[in-house]
Amino acid sequence: MDTQARNLDSGMQNPVVSRHEEGTVATNEDYVENDTQEAKAGLVSYHIRREVNGFDKQHHMLASASLDTGDVANRIVLHYWAPNSAPVVMPTMLTMDHLQLIHGLQGLGSIFVPVAASLSPASLADHIYNMPCSVLTAGDGLPAVDYENDLMEKIGKAAAECTATRDHHMIPFSLYRLPVWGRNEHHLLRHNSSFKLWNWHKPESPYQKEGIWTDDLQTLLTSAEKIAGGNLRLFLRGGNLTSGASTRA
Repeated sequence: MDTQARNLDSGMQNPVVSRHEEGTVATNEDYVENDTQEAKAGLVSYHIRREVNGFDKQHHMLASASLDTGDVANRIVLHYWAPNSAPVVMPTMLTMDHLQLIHGLQGLGSIFVPVAASLSPASLADHIYNMPCSVLTAGDGLPAVDYENDLMEKIGKAAAECTATRDHHMIPFSLYRLPVWGRNEHHLLRHNSSFKLWNWHKPESPYQKEGIWTDDLQTLLTSAEKIAGGNLRLFLRGGNLTSGASTRA
């Protein structure tokens, strides 16, 4: 039986799970089973077999890092705003050591966020986007990368202008511009993407030059540091899952 096409469990109803990526159309041959136990539990996990070729469109995400050691929920949150789209907010278990591995990471300054605005990653994202010290709305009609650049610059300007004395009603956050590469020049990710897969690439590495696509960014970067050190170019792909009856043996 073809490994790429084998059923996850012969006792199941043989679902076909395909991933429709941003800017691409994927087929079953692009994926290989990663964790049979998760598959049996309905938490199907796959690694994409294809390499990182074609990920040549640079985009920019925002990373917000809570400086409050007790604020586990907002330790490091990744934010992405695309033109004419709802924001994408991704809580992570990353540390600053992980972020420092990424090529092109740039500090944008620090802000103090009211406790009420930091109760969830979504409310934190809203607060950052709507910081009162600067109008953050990027110009309409800008290409995605220009929109993202404009937004990052305005967030950095707002962080420099917004000054507040920390008290028990405020939590400090550091902000970072995070270069991430994708395949679509119009957006890195849509807000309704049902899966997000990460990879790294370091062409100058004398050993392994790229990783394996996974949804576990923390483990990906921890492994990459052991293999290739830092200065890693970070890739992201996303899309949606669809199901149907399988016709493959």
